[in-house]
Amino acid sequence: MKELVIAVGLLGLAILVALIQPYSPPVPFETIALGEESGIRTQETLVITDQAQWETLWQQHMSYSHNPLPLPQVNFAKEMVIAVFGGIKSEGYMLQITKIEQGKGRLVVHYTLVGPCCTKCSLPTGMIQPFHIVKLERLELPVIFRQD
Repeated sequence: MKELVIAVGLLGLAILVALIQPYSPPVPFETIALGEESGIRTQETLVITDQAQWETLWQQHMSYSHNPLPLPQVNFAKEMVIAVFGGIKSEGYMLQITKIEQGKGRLVVHYTLVGPCCTKCSLPTGMIQPFHIVKLERLELPVIFRQD
């Protein structure tokens, strides 16, 4: 009985702490590129804060293409780029940045990487490199990536 009272008390305390935490609204972002073909073949999470880094990343990303897309414009005085690359996966995987939150002196980038969900479907026929690249307001905060 004593353990039950302690457990209920701890649960109440946890709920109270959750309720008094300051609400941190999601940070708005704009998708620059989202897809499954990239010249970047490794799993990577990147924060790009200057034009030289951006040009290098875009060149590596577009290296798979015979007709690469032009470099998207980013104003690094006011904006930054967040990129998540899933590495080489079988067809059917999807990667997406789902939300970015600001809180406790840092940015948290939430993303999902999910595989084929249909076990009765035909086997994958090829390999892909899922990715998502976004831009958002430049914030001078450490960035944490969290796969959900």
